[in-house]
Amino acid sequence: MAGPAIIKPCLRQLIAALILVICVFILFQQSSLLLSKQIIEVDDFVEYWAAGRLNLTGGNPYSPEQLLPLQLYAGRTFSVPVMMWNPPYTLPLVMPFGALEYRLSRVLWFLLHTALIVGCASFIWRFYQGAATRTWIAWLMAFSFIPTLFTLKVGQISVLLLLGTVLFLKFIQRRAWWLAALSLLLLVIKPHTLYLVPLAFLFWTIRERRWDLLAGSTLGILAATAIAWLFNPAVLKQYAYAVRHYPPYPWATPTIGGTLRHFLAPDKLWLQYAPAALGVVWFGYYWCKNRLNWQWPQQLPLLVVVSVLTTSYGWTFDYVVLILVILPVFIGVCQQGWNSATIITLSLYLAIDAGVLAANLSGAIQDYFWYMWLPPALVGWYFLTVRLGVVSHLARTVECP
Repeated sequence: MAGPAIIKPCLRQLIAALILVICVFILFQQSSLLLSKQIIEVDDFVEYWAAGRLNLTGGNPYSPEQLLPLQLYAGRTFSVPVMMWNPPYTLPLVMPFGALEYRLSRVLWFLLHTALIVGCASFIWRFYQGAATRTWIAWLMAFSFIPTLFTLKVGQISVLLLLGTVLFLKFIQRRAWWLAALSLLLLVIKPHTLYLVPLAFLFWTIRERRWDLLAGSTLGILAATAIAWLFNPAVLKQYAYAVRHYPPYPWATPTIGGTLRHFLAPDKLWLQYAPAALGVVWFGYYWCKNRLNWQWPQQLPLLVVVSVLTTSYGWTFDYVVLILVILPVFIGVCQQGWNSATIITLSLYLAIDAGVLAANLSGAIQDYFWYMWLPPALVGWYFLTVRLGVVSHLARTVECP
């Protein structure tokens, strides 16, 4: 009886390997087509590619005058360059892509981020005790989530924020404290998006008196900045100059702060940051209430939710980080089966996701700003699932040492 039990897994592995070889062969045969202008569009990724190339060659990655020729060379048709506003410690992550030709770099970026989404979804599903045989549901939900499609389509860097949250949980679970601290580097690539997570980490390290972890996270940022500086010693001055002279203040982003400025007083910059200030106040209350029994698997999804809701600047593709929040909900749906709570949960999620998809495909919404309803809708949906008891049991079953 032992024979079939051994043969079947081997047969599955052989079939999987064969399929992989066939896929690689097809990709190789069609590489010229995949890299053609008809397939590869010039999108947001060009800002990372151009900035990485400039810093790699000692140029100014934050200069519109130097970015524009490279972006035009890559195929961008606009006379105004798209700027990379990420801090200098982000540059080591994009410099290797800047060393390659644009179209090859864009394909590799797409494949890497697709693989990262698969890996992150798989980890989140297992971490929050989803059945291993239903991991395919995690992949389905991750890739049917419209912000995921947005970020892959335009070549944004937001997937690395999701990776940062996953690595943070993974290393804390394994008591790899220094690696957990270093993983925060990915969370501050866009420091405004998940701003409450580093803040919570700061408070947590102080309470636990883990000065080594605080030093570790700081060291990671300094080391990445040093790499960018070695190739371009003027990069810090260049970034400071760009922030002062080309600030992103006029942007109307689909956030609560952006909506307040757009409809109430576009010249009142403080409205953009008012929700984030309230988020910090909320965190102060939440920390005081939960600091004595702080468990990162329980608290991290909520910190992500409140950060996304109150962020000062953000775009639809940045909400890919909410995969960390969505998948535990669907684990609860799978575990509870069909009842009124799970039916409401699934129906509302599909309505939100389908609404964004329909608006995008129909062209009813041309500007990302008009998706400002999406963060409140997703956050409201999450809190409703908590109220309905779909995810409340998960917090009690997952603990880190």
